[in-house]
Amino acid sequence: MNDDSQGGSHPTFLRSGGWILLAALAMTGAVFAFHVATILGSRSHAQGDGRHAASYGFDLAATAVPAQEIVASGMPKDGLPALVDPAVWTLADAEGTSAKRSKFLVPSDRVIGISLGGSARAYPLRLLVWHEIVNDTLDGRPIAITYNPLCDSAAVFDRAGSPPVVFGVSGLLYQSNLLMFDRRPGGKGESLWSQLLFRPVAGPAVRGGSGL
Repeated sequence: MNDDSQGGSHPTFLRSGGWILLAALAMTGAVFAFHVATILGSRSHAQGDGRHAASYGFDLAATAVPAQEIVASGMPKDGLPALVDPAVWTLADAEGTSAKRSKFLVPSDRVIGISLGGSARAYPLRLLVWHEIVNDTLDGRPIAITYNPLCDSAAVFDRAGSPPVVFGVSGLLYQSNLLMFDRRPGGKGESLWSQLLFRPVAGPAVRGGSGL
């Protein structure tokens, strides 16, 4: 019996070009493994395990609310990316887009409308649910537009300061409401701010007695 009819068929397979298929499969596996490792590595650097408030790195030693009522939302810190000075669409931009694709806004869409001085801007809630905070400037005034889907609550804050305060989504909640944090270099000295209480509830800003 010829060996090629049994186990000896493998050399014939490789000689006929099968090595190219094997090499491609090996390369695909290596690329897949690299991407999985990259994703897992990025997750391992996320601050906050989604379950324990203490894992988020905020100073909870001094709080203006019961510390045990500050809870994790299931997402890490910055799990929803707050926007900073996003691109602004004019009415003409929106109309031009709708002529090519579906409409950017329809009459039933809800927005947070802001008017300062002679300027006005609308922030669609269907976009804010993916960011919750927009750090923006209107009529030369730095503001933060916030929306919390859990409470269906909207609030706008003055970001006055030098430089202006930039807020992020902490990944923590107080009474099911958004807790923002004031972003600091290296994450040191950041405080938690309640959207509906309009004041800091944990961290250095509580000790200093400052508010929005």
